[in-house]
Order: sequence, then C-alpha cells, then structure tokens
Amino acid sequence: MSKIYKLNIFTKILFVLSATVFLLINSIFTIGFFKPIYSHIYDRTDIGGNTGFSKEMYLKEIDNYRSYLISNNDDALLNPPRYNKDDLAHMVDVRKLFQLGKIISIFGLIIIIAIIIYAVKRNAICELIKLAKWILIIPIFVLPFLLMDFDALWIKFHEIFFTNDLWLMDPDVSLMINLLPGEIFNAISIATVVFYYFSSMILVLILKFLSRRKDEIK
Repeated sequence: MSKIYKLNIFTKILFVLSATVFLLINSIFTIGFFKPIYSHIYDRTDIGGNTGFSKEMYLKEIDNYRSYLISNNDDALLNPPRYNKDDLAHMVDVRKLFQLGKIISIFGLIIIIAIIIYAVKRNAICELIKLAKWILIIPIFVLPFLLMDFDALWIKFHEIFFTNDLWLMDPDVSLMINLLPGEIFNAISIATVVFYYFSSMILVLILKFLSRRKDEIK
C-alpha cells in the first residue's frame, strides 16, 4: 500500500486561495458578457427608451465592451464617438482591472495545476478534495449580500477598486450609465456566484477523477 502524504498548511492555503481567485475571475469573465442576461434586463427596463438603442444595437454594444476590455480594441468604444470623456476615462480604469485579472488568473491556474500534480505524485489528492469544500461554501456567504443589499455592496466595490469618482455617472449626460443600469450588474453578480459554484463542482469532480485514476494505477 502506497504511503499517503499530508500537505503542509502553506500548500493548503495556497491551493484554496488560488482556486478561489481563479474560479472567481473566470466566472466574472464568462458571465460578464453573457448576452442572455443583457437581453433579459433590456426587456425588463427602459434601456431602449433612455438610449434610443434597439435590442440588436444594444447587444452589439455589449460586444464592443467585451472587445475593448478583453481584446484591448480602443476603436470598439471610440469610433464612432458616443461617450463623454468621463465615461471613457472610467473604462480605462475598468480595463486595467480586467488586465490585472487576466494576469492573476493565469498565475492562479499555474499554481492550481502545479499543486494538483504535486498532490498526485505524493498520493495526497484526497487532501485537495477535502480542501475543496472551502471553495464550495464561499457562495453561501456571498449570495445573501447580493440579494439583500446589492447597492451598498456595489458602492463599496467601487470605493475599494477605484481611486476616483468617475464611476458616479450622471444619467442626464452619460450614455454608459443608461446602457448599463444597476439591474445589469445585480443580475450579473448573482449569475457569477452561481457559475462560480458550478465551476467549483467541476474542480471537485476533476480531483475525484484523478483520485480514482491514481487508485486504478496502483
């Protein structure tokens, strides 16, 4: 019978943190531009009346946001000119967060893979399965706040991650705030938590599969 090794506390904490951050960022990137959400909110609110955008135009603009934030395509929001300077300046800040998120998620994925390989070789994959419960229960603590007082949470998020008040847009002069009302971000946040949960479940299933494969090879 192969000896079962224990993972040290540093490796355990690093795995949980890396997995949590990677899954969260991946969930934000996946759900953040999920068009059915935008289509649903468009139908439930007066985005069309406030902006003059048809649903087709609106969903195309969501593609433009994605192109600007993910692919660094400046023309996606600059041509033709339709946003004021404060809107564009805020989007520059948002894109910096997205780029930082991409870098962090890549490092997180590398760490996750490295620890899993290490755990498999050390016959300690069961240790990771036990740790995964901490990754799974995070949505249980976060979701109630999103459902009860999203506005307060959203304001706190901006106060933490932005050093200016450009995010306080005036609906009378800002096209962006009318295209992206609070209902959008509330729906995206809840869907992100749900997607995070299912992503966590997939990670657990992968770990269990590796554990079974390890047992079969013995």
